[in-house]
Amino acid sequence: MELVFDILLRIVVGILLLIVGWLSRRFYTYIKLTRPLSKVLGTLADDSKHVVIVVPKLYSPPSQIIKLKRPSDPTESINWHPDLPLFAEGDAKAMMYIYNLLLKSGKTTSALGIKSDVEVTGEEKEGDLVCIGAGSNSVTKGLLTTRNPPLSFEQQVIRAGRQEIRIFGSAVVDRETSERWTTNQIRDYGLITRLKGSNADALILAGLGPSGTAASGYFLSTRWEEIYDYLKMRKSTNKSFAALLQAGIADPTDVTLIKIVIF
Repeated sequence: MELVFDILLRIVVGILLLIVGWLSRRFYTYIKLTRPLSKVLGTLADDSKHVVIVVPKLYSPPSQIIKLKRPSDPTESINWHPDLPLFAEGDAKAMMYIYNLLLKSGKTTSALGIKSDVEVTGEEKEGDLVCIGAGSNSVTKGLLTTRNPPLSFEQQVIRAGRQEIRIFGSAVVDRETSERWTTNQIRDYGLITRLKGSNADALILAGLGPSGTAASGYFLSTRWEEIYDYLKMRKSTNKSFAALLQAGIADPTDVTLIKIVIF
């Protein structure tokens, strides 16, 4: 009997140690990852709420077939027919980064959806959103022009005769300091903007060019702790913010955080 009791005791102790180890890992993950990441993502990290990732839907000119070159072979091209949507590489990278980060935060795939900016409903625009791209994404433009954050993309109005042409995303402007950033052959700029709402948040990952957009997704996915530390230090984890990034044109992962503005 003593032998049987000893074996049962060892089994129980082993099970208890496994449970304690599992709980310890869960607690460590919550303290080091889940909780601080939720302070950066806001309500987007709430798995009970549906998040729509909004990507720009681009088309070739109507009634015009365009030729697209393959990077691997500049002599080869493919015909791209009218009304067939295009998807920019920088947008695809940013979407991949944020999708994986949302899963890391505890979000499940059933709570995530992907739509183009022309397919998002009015009700969905009132919910949790992740918008990819600036000037090419009508939902991004609508959010930023409505909320008008102090650090955002510039909107220029150019007159062509009697017609006014509005250009969104030609530069990044800090309205409080009058600083202005534009892209060149070496550098691109991106913004990570979180807009807090009463019931839902919107996250915007966008750049002046494709490298800036990809860099915004990459930085948030791999270095979100820098944003969290900044917000925590200023006791502003429940506020809106915009983070300005500088990225290499050739390598969007070569990215530097320039400033964070809380509003």
